[in-house]
Amino acid sequence: MKRIISILMCLVFAFAFFGCGNEVPESIAGVEYYHYEPADFNKDCKELEKLASGDNEQKVLKLYDKLYDECMELDSLYAVSYVIHSIDQNDEYYTEEQQYSYDTLQDCCDRLGGVCRKITEGPCAKAFREHVGDKVFDQFAKYEVMSKKEKKLLSRENKLIDKYYKACDKASFKYKNKIWTQEELFGEEGDELAEKDYSGYVKVYNGLTKDLNDRAGPIFLKLLKLRIQIAEEEGYDNYADYVDKEVYSRDYTSEDLERFHSDVKKVSTAFFEYYYGESLSETPALSTDQVLDALEKYSGEISKLSGRACDKLMDEELYSIGSETCRMEGGYTITISPKNPFIFDYVQGDNCLRDMSHEFGHFTQFCTVDQDNLIVSEQNNDLAEIPSNGFECLLTHYYDKIYGKAGKAATDQIVEDMFFNIIDGCMEDEFQRIIYDNPDMTLDEINKAYASVQAQYMPGANSDGYSWVYIPHTFESPLYYVSYAASGIASLQIWDMSQKDFKEAVKVWENFVTAGPYDRQYLAELDKVGLKKFTDPGVVEETCGTALKFLKK
Repeated sequence: MKRIISILMCLVFAFAFFGCGNEVPESIAGVEYYHYEPADFNKDCKELEKLASGDNEQKVLKLYDKLYDECMELDSLYAVSYVIHSIDQNDEYYTEEQQYSYDTLQDCCDRLGGVCRKITEGPCAKAFREHVGDKVFDQFAKYEVMSKKEKKLLSRENKLIDKYYKACDKASFKYKNKIWTQEELFGEEGDELAEKDYSGYVKVYNGLTKDLNDRAGPIFLKLLKLRIQIAEEEGYDNYADYVDKEVYSRDYTSEDLERFHSDVKKVSTAFFEYYYGESLSETPALSTDQVLDALEKYSGEISKLSGRACDKLMDEELYSIGSETCRMEGGYTITISPKNPFIFDYVQGDNCLRDMSHEFGHFTQFCTVDQDNLIVSEQNNDLAEIPSNGFECLLTHYYDKIYGKAGKAATDQIVEDMFFNIIDGCMEDEFQRIIYDNPDMTLDEINKAYASVQAQYMPGANSDGYSWVYIPHTFESPLYYVSYAASGIASLQIWDMSQKDFKEAVKVWENFVTAGPYDRQYLAELDKVGLKKFTDPGVVEETCGTALKFLKK
């Protein structure tokens, strides 16, 4: 097994815009960042490699524990540097340090993983198995160290991703003697333009989209070629097959996904007829204090698990919420140390409670579940998104108390969001699979492919196909997006159950929280808790149909 570090982070989305400076915090969750030098780590790794061929079990286990703790420390340093970088992306030091700490973490874990494989083959194997457990031992026994070529390819990939974000920052369009940027269009100035001159707003949006497509498109073409090389280096003919198995640990097939895409297209027409014709849901904006008050008041009523997690969140202030222009847009939950997660969120308009309740679902799971082995354990993202989406759905039980008369409209928005997750997840997934199946496509052909796929999921859409460049996951986390769709099907079932038997819905949600996302399979876990799977005939139509009936009430 070849392990490429998968950072323990669950994203809503992350889209970089740059602006003013921010005061850089000295520590995150009580952990201060420092520049880690791996010289002593590498020296100890050499020593452990020598010991692996001998029979001194005590020394082997003691040195392994020391090195593993070093990896955990480095993992914490990366998390801290990433959060600080997210708070102020103008800070050049942390821009460089978060990349350095990630690269160093990956190198150190990979080196230790290779040494551990040698331990599993040596005289100390039995003692090592008893020390780390059967599951981790078996994973170490299959570990393959990355080659120099693989490391070089991954380094080039990271640099291209960085170029994409810089391209996002440079995109602009001139309208009525004003140079518009994305930051301005998607901020208050853009809102004002939309109210006063909607046709002008559309022109600026289209102009910016085309400019970003021109800038980011060539970067993606390079990423595409590079990723084909990565898959070939890993022994795969198809990059999608490589990602599904080695990166996301999916237990469904590409044929299952094709049927999923087809089933979602059948329900998307009815959804957009409702959305453009009948949807009236508008959620009042809540302040950050109101959002935190709502979480504090109702998380404990939902579950003891979420209640304890909320106490920890508030008591230790394990969050950073703001709307500064220098702050990374979006939200995520990242573990600073085991059972010590941290929420980062960019708030704007009425998204604050939705985003925070989503991230708080992740936060609750990371507070509840022990982290598996950092080096070899896999995280299943389809499962990781269910506690977050599921908590959003459960919190709607209290929306009448939180929003008053607007409670139904606020609930509608959550259900609509889940519906969008399913449609967008499949649409972006189908689009990306077309590209990776045809890696010699030109930028013009890619744009046309996106327009074609978009029209199938969004009837009536008159798209030029340029807007796919707004999806950071396409550049940074290829073929991730379908995880939103897979988790959305499960989460809508939890929401529907909560309308009939709230306590039973909470139990199902708690099962996902306590199971954890590590080394588990999506289809198998849904079977365990009694939820229907998107691979079962009629489930997509049934689940989405129930939600649409509720929205139309």
